Amino acid sequence: MTPSHQSTSERLLSGTIILLVCVCPLFALAQTHPQERKWGELAQIIEGREIQLALPDGVAIQVEVVGVRNDTLIVNIKRTTNETMHPRGHASIPLASVTLIELEQPRRGWRRNLGATVGALAGVALGAAASRSTDSAGAAVVTFAAVGSGGALIGYFVGRNFDDRKTPIKIVP
Repeated sequence: MTPSHQSTSERLLSGTIILLVCVCPLFALAQTHPQERKWGELAQIIEGREIQLALPDGVAIQVEVVGVRNDTLIVNIKRTTNETMHPRGHASIPLASVTLIELEQPRRGWRRNLGATVGALAGVALGAAASRSTDSAGAAVVTFAAVGSGGALIGYFVGRNFDDRKTPIKIVP
């Protein structure tokens, strides 16, 4: 099919694919290097926040920081990869066990909006193409609505994933 004979939905789908190919590499460039902080500086940064830790025994935990003491981190464990070694609830993590912290910083930004928009456009284009292959008008409407809504939903969640930023913090002596 020559470009002059392409339907509107085919051109929209082509444009969406080109946009995704151009925009997705920008997300990869947004990764950050670990901040280096001393133990004494942590209290003001992480107290009351959710962080992730990889412990020396190989267990990863997601915690809410209750307090930072001279030699321990007082936490409330929310998620853990090993419930028997580190059960949910209050715990103390020794300073020697903490070398890298991932600080979760959710933000409401343009990425989730862009993802929903691009997903909706792709879903509309795919829905239009899929609905053209059905003989029934009712089935065409349902197919169009389902694929269009699905595209927007998938795009929203992909964009939301890129909006939730994790800042790595390396503990230095």
